[in-house]
Amino acid sequence: MIEKMNTEKNRLLKNELEKPINVLPLGQQPEGNLDPMGKLEEARDGLFKTIDALSENLKIYKQKNAELEEGVKELVKQVKILENKNGHK
Repeated sequence: MIEKMNTEKNRLLKNELEKPINVLPLGQQPEGNLDPMGKLEEARDGLFKTIDALSENLKIYKQKNAELEEGVKELVKQVKILENKNGHK
């Protein structure tokens, strides 16, 4: 039992010694390391890139939608012509 306790104590001590010395736990970082404006700018830039990509995709899908609508209109016209030829109303 004592052997297991000593082994666990040594493992814990080894883990404590392997931790970086200069890093404080989260929430205890000095304010100079936070750089909130830099983080906000990065987030803003990322959002604008995403918005630009979404805008491009929206343009593409609107164009494809218009093409599909034209295709459907053409098919409806052809169906009406065939119905008239065959005597259907």
